[in-house]
Amino acid sequence: MLRASAESKYTAAILAYRNGDLDRAVTQAAEAALAEPDNPKLATDLVKMLVLQRRYAQADDLLKSLPASIRELPGYRALLNKALH
Repeated sequence: MLRASAESKYTAAILAYRNGDLDRAVTQAAEAALAEPDNPKLATDLVKMLVLQRRYAQADDLLKSLPASIRELPGYRALLNKALH
């Protein structure tokens, strides 16, 4: 379960994404990830949003900063690899 501050930011990120406002979605997702840095789902969703915005270098930097156990999950590495090719 997310902390209240992270949950409100994450909810705002999802709503912004659904409304096509990727800039706001990324901002809110980043704030949620900062509010709850031990939650890998928040960081990996932020990586996905960055890739959707074609902000590949930032997505790669964030992915590299995640713990190896998360960084090596096939789905997340594949997402970034697909975007870069």
